[in-house]
Amino acid sequence: MNKRSADPARVHDAARLLPILGAVLLMPPVITLFVANTAIGGVPLIVIYLFGTWLARIACAAWLARRLAPPESDRRHGPGGPHG
Repeated sequence: MNKRSADPARVHDAARLLPILGAVLLMPPVITLFVANTAIGGVPLIVIYLFGTWLARIACAAWLARRLAPPESDRRHGPGGPHG
């Protein structure tokens, strides 16, 4: 069985949830948890958190986009199928 077509409804649900989760992660109650005088490699913790969540959202969006894309055989033939 092809993993891409295992459960498309779950992938669609995850794609709908990603922007909401991203907004929650950037809300002040969550961000203030990372406001500290701590630095990792000279970079403040809040900056690492912001860029880390940004990078994670991009990676999740790319993964979801690949899962939501039609199979390669469907893309080659276009919207009318192999004969149209």
